[in-house]
Amino acid sequence: MIKFYNGINKLKNKISLKRLSHSNHPRIKQTLTKLTITALLVASLTGCGVANKTTSIQNTQTVSPSTITQVSSSTSSSSSIEVSQNNYSLSYNRFLYDTHDTLDNTLSLNEYSNEQGISKSGNNADRRLAKGLYEGTETTVTDEAYNSFINYVDNENVVYVYEDYYNIDEALNKTGATISYQTHSHTDITKDTNLTPDLLVEVILRNNKPYLEEYPEFYELSNEDIKEIATYIVESIENNKENLTDTSLDRVFCQISNLKIVGFDSSDPELNPGGNIVNAQYCSDNTIVIDKKQIALLPNDDAKAKTYKHEINHIYHRVCEDELNEDYELVGISQLWHDLDVNPLFWRWHYEAAAESMVMTEYNTQEAVVYKNFVNYLRSMDLIALINPNYKENALEISSLNNNPEDLFKIFNAETLEEKKELIKLMYSIDYLQIEREDLEEEYENETGNTFESRLQVKYEMKKSICVTLAKYFYKNLAERIKNDNVTLEDIFYLINVFESDLNTHILYDEAYDESIKKENIYFLEEYITIQDNFFRMLASSNNLDENEIVDLFNSYAMVIQGEDGTYRRNVGLNWLEDTEREFIFNLLTKNITSFTNNIRNMYNVESHQYTR
Repeated sequence: MIKFYNGINKLKNKISLKRLSHSNHPRIKQTLTKLTITALLVASLTGCGVANKTTSIQNTQTVSPSTITQVSSSTSSSSSIEVSQNNYSLSYNRFLYDTHDTLDNTLSLNEYSNEQGISKSGNNADRRLAKGLYEGTETTVTDEAYNSFINYVDNENVVYVYEDYYNIDEALNKTGATISYQTHSHTDITKDTNLTPDLLVEVILRNNKPYLEEYPEFYELSNEDIKEIATYIVESIENNKENLTDTSLDRVFCQISNLKIVGFDSSDPELNPGGNIVNAQYCSDNTIVIDKKQIALLPNDDAKAKTYKHEINHIYHRVCEDELNEDYELVGISQLWHDLDVNPLFWRWHYEAAAESMVMTEYNTQEAVVYKNFVNYLRSMDLIALINPNYKENALEISSLNNNPEDLFKIFNAETLEEKKELIKLMYSIDYLQIEREDLEEEYENETGNTFESRLQVKYEMKKSICVTLAKYFYKNLAERIKNDNVTLEDIFYLINVFESDLNTHILYDEAYDESIKKENIYFLEEYITIQDNFFRMLASSNNLDENEIVDLFNSYAMVIQGEDGTYRRNVGLNWLEDTEREFIFNLLTKNITSFTNNIRNMYNVESHQYTR
């Protein structure tokens, strides 16, 4: 019943759900030496997908250098735009960051005037708000200028600390030579079946019986509990059909044909020696386990539904029994190779963020219940993908549904080997940042005999490279969009402001932070501003402007304009996007995205290598 694929997870479950009754499987013994080297990595990455830890419901988070963001205030002025006074700051900031509006939905001056805005002091209003009417400024890009910029970006190499130990070439060679997708013979309900919650309950109850006999440490749930989850599963499949390939849809029906849903006590040290109390988990043997005692403590039915739906989304990420392989595991677009010391193609952050983001999309909320930092990186990459003319919002979460890493490469136009390796370095580094991948540390120490540097320092070095890579993708896609659509200058400046605000959730570049952090940020600042300089140079040469004129216009741009009647409007058109796509961009500027008060280029002078603020 449980093959090598699931037997491996018995060892992983030292930190998750303990089921060691099959630990004497001969194939496990054959690979025990290799597994011992990376047991903690495997345990933390490929066990059950955990949703809604008890503390997460209260939205508590560990504060560390990888999660802290900082806000400060500054002022600037413009001779070409009438600038507001600071007394507007509270109301307009609240409009900009808290209003999920369409462009035509304006607010009166005093609607939010009694509440503090997102900015710490509110003193950034002089740069964020101007009086006047929206008038989009047409812009274009010539083929020559575009090609020159793309050539520059493509040849800009971003170095990641310890990237020589990522083993990307070896992993890619395995992917191309080995992985194949098979038909699904273990399916007694198919995509042609009239799937109903009642039918699915029958299937699950049938599967539960032998499972509970084999694993008496779990307990039987009521039919009512199972039907609630089955109903969510049926709804989820219907909602996601258009994003699934035929092969993936077959796989999903194979999965639910063999799905088990049982109860367990996550506080039992025999079952869960790691001690992490959880509400629900999706396990790699295609079982959803529910801790009813913990579920009962959730604040409301929505919290319970979100918990279940997060775990249901992992059904899309796992492969069914026909595709289980003793050499590797597939989870979403990630691949875990059992004989590799470092697995650069395995990205837990992505499939967990995708599962949570799908729930957020369904509930039209910007608040992640769990994996908030994971989701922040996913949304950053979603923004970049959305600017690409070929993709819509939520491209990254959709990519997790079909178990094919080529989907990710296509989103970021990674066609050559070097382009794919750059994207893999980004994805793996984010995973190390969020998961603390011990495989990299062990590989470095085994190869060099030296002790790995401070983990926090390595994370910060990686974070700078991650943000520079994101900037490359952002400006490259923005240039392509300008070339293909009627993008106004205001659109460009608004998107840059959104992107820089988004970057501020990942890296501390605020000038008010301490001197050591400012020194650490110099590499990021210089690389980012240089990329932006080349982008502005492309715009200037294409529109008969001096490069300094573009910079001045950018520095004086206001994200919100106030009409004579006192109402506000975003100073942007984005007419080349659909309503849902524009809403996605607007929603990035919510309380989840820390307000920033300085454009990056106004904080640092590349020529003098000095901070200017």
